[in-house]
Amino acid sequence: TVLPPSAQGTINLPRGDVNAHMFGHFLASTYAPPLPPTTYIEAREDEDIELPEPNPSVLVEVLDCKDVMTNGIFAWVGMCNLRPLYRILGPEPRYLYYAENDIASNWRIVNKMGAEDFVERFRRPSDAKLPVDCEKGDYGGCVVEAKLTPEIVSKISMINSHEEKLTIRSKFAEVYGQQFVAIEGNSRGLISKASPVVAVAHALESQQRAVQLLHSQLSAEIQRREAAEQHSQTMEEAFETLQLRIQAQLPGPPSVANLQEIHAINKQQRMKVAEEQQLQRRDRDSNIGTPLFSDGGGGSVAGEFCKATVFDPTSGKPEWAPDLGPGCGPVPCAPMAPKDRKPQAAPTFRRGPASMRGSPLAPGSRMDTPSVPQTPGGPGGPGGPGGP
Repeated sequence: TVLPPSAQGTINLPRGDVNAHMFGHFLASTYAPPLPPTTYIEAREDEDIELPEPNPSVLVEVLDCKDVMTNGIFAWVGMCNLRPLYRILGPEPRYLYYAENDIASNWRIVNKMGAEDFVERFRRPSDAKLPVDCEKGDYGGCVVEAKLTPEIVSKISMINSHEEKLTIRSKFAEVYGQQFVAIEGNSRGLISKASPVVAVAHALESQQRAVQLLHSQLSAEIQRREAAEQHSQTMEEAFETLQLRIQAQLPGPPSVANLQEIHAINKQQRMKVAEEQQLQRRDRDSNIGTPLFSDGGGGSVAGEFCKATVFDPTSGKPEWAPDLGPGCGPVPCAPMAPKDRKPQAAPTFRRGPASMRGSPLAPGSRMDTPSVPQTPGGPGGPGGPGGP
């Protein structure tokens, strides 16, 4: 679409919110108007590619083998014992080659080159030039010819080894020539069978759809942003309301006037308590030692004194003072009388003669008994038992 000369200058877009729908139509008009999908369905302008004839020295197929992973298309990747070496077109490696071993020569399929174990073996005939000339294998498999098709060409990309991929493609290009190039280009989408006009229309339509998709995403993003802003504003208002409620419920910090008032009240209370204590102290001093007499003369005895009251310095409660009148205080006890009897003196022993010192006593002899002091009235004393 070509703009008129008056509109080819600078395009001034409206400031503020951008209308995504209007912006989408503006950009879409610069490419091409929307076209229905049925417009692109038209007849092919070129002929179909003719498939080449099968070549068993390059491409074969293994069928009916009990090992399922062995069945498939095998392509040429090299030479082994002057015969072709095939590799299966797939992610798992399987190699078909001719093992030369005198009378035990045969075609066999192995998991990797150099392995002694095989997954399939074709023993008859033992001198076959190609595997398609062999009979059925030990596990029921057979080898047949295969044609080069777009499906087979697409399986080359499934091989893990990059060197084997290049070898197979170069061999196919050498044997099949332009037919292989055309089949591979068609399978990869490099060759289009549609007219150039339709291809340009396809490109423009794809661009228009991409722009419309971007516009729809932009509109959805604008809506999400507006919803997020509204939610944020709502949360901010709720937070402010909650803050005001908290300030209304919690007490504020005390002011200087309140502190001065509280200090004055505490000072008045302390002065009042001090005055009451002083008055009580005066009353207590005046009532100490004053006798109390009843008016009727009964129930009271002369000589009674009034107890004074004092205030506990810790709790401030009034308590009775100690008795200070005669006979009200503590009375001394009488002294304890001394003991009348004295304990007896300890016994004493006389010193024995020098002849008895250090010598054993003779039989029938006795030692002198110790002397016991005689006490009056005691045992052995005058007036006592056993005494004179």
